[in-house]
Amino acid sequence: MSEKHFIKTVTSPLDTVCRGARVEVTIERLLLQLHLWSNDFQQETSATAVRVLFRSLGKCRLNTLGIEQRMIDSDGIQHAELDTFGLTNSFRVGPKPNSSFTIECLTPAREIEAQAAVRGWILFPALESNVYPRRLIFRFEIWHEHASEDDDVYETIEHVLTLDLGNESPLSLLPSPDTLPADEA
Repeated sequence: MSEKHFIKTVTSPLDTVCRGARVEVTIERLLLQLHLWSNDFQQETSATAVRVLFRSLGKCRLNTLGIEQRMIDSDGIQHAELDTFGLTNSFRVGPKPNSSFTIECLTPAREIEAQAAVRGWILFPALESNVYPRRLIFRFEIWHEHASEDDDVYETIEHVLTLDLGNESPLSLLPSPDTLPADEA
């Protein structure tokens, strides 16, 4: 088994790409203290949402099914990804239903073909006020055609957020909704 770990210190909302040997992860949006309503089940929950872009850099397929996605907050507490029960439809997001917007295709695809990219939202538990994400960690299993079961290759991509998130709007970070086209919200 081979494992590589790549770390990116994020000091600016414009520099959120962490590139490994075979995979690249971009943090496109980070939304805190959200209320979510499923369009299918009319359920409400609170969450921290991260929109990511996963890109395969090489000639190998990436498996995100067994990916370990973790968030570590400013208190040092580690959080696992919320189970979305395989939902890939849309969710309404906002401080209350009448001022919310829709997120389509909630989770990223579970396989990424060679030299391709997928985009999606990852949900973590909601954080208390004045507690912010400090590290986002993604561990990928890399497939390659000549690998045996004992030749698993893993890559871990870690974003260390050093931004002052306490002075930002609690609903939109990296970047604000004002800077995105309407269909990106």
